[in-house]
Amino acid sequence: MSTRYLDHFIDFDERTGVLRCEGGVLLADILRLMVPRGWFLPVTPGTRFVT
Repeated sequence: MSTRYLDHFIDFDERTGVLRCEGGVLLADILRLMVPRGWFLPVTPGTRFVT
């Protein structure tokens, strides 16, 4: 199953850091959204080019 077009953010709660998004969102896009707001993922793979 391709998630190529399932790449949208649904909701991000800046108070709790909870992000809801579709399965094809790139880790790079998630980091681009969260890091400037003071959030970072507790576990990350060796590359940002994963979904």
